[in-house]
Amino acid sequence: MNDILKALQQTNASFLIFTQKHFGELLGIFLGCELMDQWFKFMGAEAQAMGYQNLGVPMGRLTVSLLLFVLMTMLIPLRDMQDNHNHPPMGLWTFSMLHLKSFTLESLRSLGWVLLFLPLLIIPGLIKYLQYLFVPYVVLCDPKYQAGEVDALAQSARLMKGLVPIFLIFLFLSVPLIMWTGQFTEPILATKEPLKWLMSFAMVSTLSLYFNLLLYRLYRVRIESQKENLDGSNIQ
Repeated sequence: MNDILKALQQTNASFLIFTQKHFGELLGIFLGCELMDQWFKFMGAEAQAMGYQNLGVPMGRLTVSLLLFVLMTMLIPLRDMQDNHNHPPMGLWTFSMLHLKSFTLESLRSLGWVLLFLPLLIIPGLIKYLQYLFVPYVVLCDPKYQAGEVDALAQSARLMKGLVPIFLIFLFLSVPLIMWTGQFTEPILATKEPLKWLMSFAMVSTLSLYFNLLLYRLYRVRIESQKENLDGSNIQ
């Protein structure tokens, strides 16, 4: 719990600074993905008005969500490492191509374990999902993983130890809020309600950035806690 509070403090302290410093990139990612999603929404509305279902629409929207996840997961660690951890200057595209293979393979590995456990009353699958939340950050940020010395899934599970019950409670408590928010944001088309769309876009983008940054900060806090525990063990 202390690590979560520490991550919250760090996120609150750095959120505006990070947003201002990388506003152009963040806006490009969120706006680009939102416009693609709006196009799929528009196509879905058109198909519904004509009395049929466009099966490509949900697949397209799922692809856009996946693209946003990958871009945000890549961008936040890259820029933080450059701002605070002496990482050499590098473009997002170059960084993504450097890690994309490992990122994809480890994500598929973690997804496979989640799907394997998901039929067991759902809860075991959720636990596996939460245990592997840090897998992308291990792939992108951990020199030991990049040197082949640690397994990404095992390292993520170690870092999440003790946090899974807290995340499970948060997940269940946040479901009503997510459903309530979705009722207002989901049907909005920019072409029909531009002001409502703009407000919805700003709110969803801000929340998405905050929670992505919070998860990354929590990963960093857990890494530091792990180092401190190891140092303390060595001293004893």
